[in-house]
This record gives sequence, structure tokens and C-alpha cells, in this order.
Amino acid sequence: MTKQEVLIILSSKLEPLGEVILDGGSFAQVMLNRLGEERLEKDLVEWQVLGLPVVQHEEKSGLEIGFVARVNLKSPQYAQAFRLWLQNRGMMSLTLPATALPAWHLLEQLPFLPRERLELCAHLRDLKTEEQSKWIKVLEKLAQQV
Repeated sequence: MTKQEVLIILSSKLEPLGEVILDGGSFAQVMLNRLGEERLEKDLVEWQVLGLPVVQHEEKSGLEIGFVARVNLKSPQYAQAFRLWLQNRGMMSLTLPATALPAWHLLEQLPFLPRERLELCAHLRDLKTEEQSKWIKVLEKLAQQV
């Protein structure tokens, strides 16, 4: 079984745009919020047919030539290509284990500043699964109080 991860997509202002589920580095599923649909949906639909565009460089006869290649969504290189694509457009991403996705959804519901939410999320990324479960229980209690 391949490793499942979640790529959290954030705007340059750290606004959540959605998540991409990765399976061994390849695309498995996408969930975009309204803002994410506005900014990314057209590209994601195009990529399902043509693949994700990436600029590559090659040296031939002493000249460096740049060209656009396409990465298939099912390629193990998809995750890295998508991170670079986001970065080139001023967006960012944070990769989490799939087990941390419920915690991310709870963090989105709580009144944190975007930077605080990102820092908590980065902390969750590094926790073991059993520790993530404890955090999820605490976040659920907090969400009920808000």
C-alpha cells in the first residue's frame, strides 16, 4: 500500500484554498473551497486531460533550451511538480499525513490567525498518529465551544 498524504493549498495571504490527496506522490483527489475553485478549478480540469505543465531545461550543443513538458496526474512526480507550480504563482502548500486531515479541518473552524493556523498545522505534521488523535480530540472540544 502506498503512502497517502494531503497537500494543503494556501494563498499568498495564507488563506486555505483546498486540499489535494496524494497517493505515493500522485494525484488521488482534490477538494477545493469557494476561493480555491475560483483560483484553481480551471487549471485542475485542464490537467486531467493534458497533464500539469512544468518548465524543463535541456542543454544541446552548448545552448540551454527551455520547454514545457506535462506531468500526468498519476505520475509519482505530480506532487513535486504541483508544489513548484503553486510556488511559481505565489501560493504555498503544506504536506500532511492523511491522518492529520481531520485536525486541519478543525483548525479551519477555529478563530486563529492564518499564520497561527499554519504553525499549528506544521506541528501536527510532525506528530505520531496517536499524538495527532489526542490533538484532534482537543480541537473538537474547542470547536464545540466556538
